[in-house]
Amino acid sequence: TKIEKAGKPLKDWDVNIYRGVLTGCDEAFIIDNPTKEAICKADPKSIEIIKPVLRGRDIHKYYYEWAGLWLIIIPSGWTNLNIPDNIDAEQFIKLCYPAVYNYLKTKGDAIENNIVKVKGKGLYYRDDQGDYWWELRKCSYYNEFNKPKIIYPNMTKYLPFVYDKKHFYPNPKCYILTGEETLLYTLTSLFNSKLISYYIKVTFPELQGGTRELHKNKFEYIPIPDSLLLNKDIVRLSFELDNKIKSHQSCFENEDWYISMTSMIDTLVYKQYGLNEADIKLITNRLEK
Repeated sequence: TKIEKAGKPLKDWDVNIYRGVLTGCDEAFIIDNPTKEAICKADPKSIEIIKPVLRGRDIHKYYYEWAGLWLIIIPSGWTNLNIPDNIDAEQFIKLCYPAVYNYLKTKGDAIENNIVKVKGKGLYYRDDQGDYWWELRKCSYYNEFNKPKIIYPNMTKYLPFVYDKKHFYPNPKCYILTGEETLLYTLTSLFNSKLISYYIKVTFPELQGGTRELHKNKFEYIPIPDSLLLNKDIVRLSFELDNKIKSHQSCFENEDWYISMTSMIDTLVYKQYGLNEADIKLITNRLEK
């Protein structure tokens, strides 16, 4: 009750929450690094429509471990928007991105009833696609993935949140949250704090093994203190911690500086929500179970 009275729901802040990219056929559109390199070597222009992918399992508190996966992005409607008059659509995409076209052809040809023959897997039903078999399903918010954003898994036991400025495209096992940069840095620290971990664990439905589903309809009601951005210490530490983490190539969770900085953030967050020592002890004991 104290936590919920200390602020207003996340949905009332100037942020947007979106689900990761649904391709309709991951087997064809998500590729590994060697495949991406081969495609771009054959046609350097291909890099225009190939973006790095993060999965839910790649997300950790404050950082990610990229698995070298990429997404081929030809949005629904792109072909008809750009094609000149009197040119065959398939010939047009072949001319624009020949290496991508040739790769997708090796994965299988879509036919009229939306069935793709995936190599080694037989027939695969595409439950959604664009106007053509080389296009992804309809999505109105592709531009949001190119903005600074917070990425987090849709189902997780560990409740990790990471701030991303490198234009990763998460898969459907993730959500993204976009907004103003200072707010995003600060929210990343807030979401990773012990207090918010506690709040999620006691208010979100528990799935098997202690996992929580961070569905948008529930997540957007997390209470955020009105004066969050007025707390200069939290804002400063949030920027400093992000910069410090990004400068380290090796594991840092057991480093003194990381423990110290995250502990300071936890302390500031407790104060921001007006919690006392008994409240903090309750939270600590709950998280240790």
